[in-house]
Amino acid sequence: MKLKGLMKVMRTGCACFSISDQEKTYCEEYGGGVEGITQEPWYRDIKDRTVSRISTIGGGIYKVETCITLE
Repeated sequence: MKLKGLMKVMRTGCACFSISDQEKTYCEEYGGGVEGITQEPWYRDIKDRTVSRISTIGGGIYKVETCITLE
């Protein structure tokens, strides 16, 4: 996948997101886009936490997923 393709996926909400820390998974393969995540009730509790790792996987025939790990 080319960078411009990845940016389109991220912008259009086609990517899914997983957010977790060492104790809890807040969302797994969330498909509601970035705007949807910010509207979730649990987002208020974690929005100011430090991100320790971001990984984006997939592309081509595989669904794109951005995995965010919080400290």
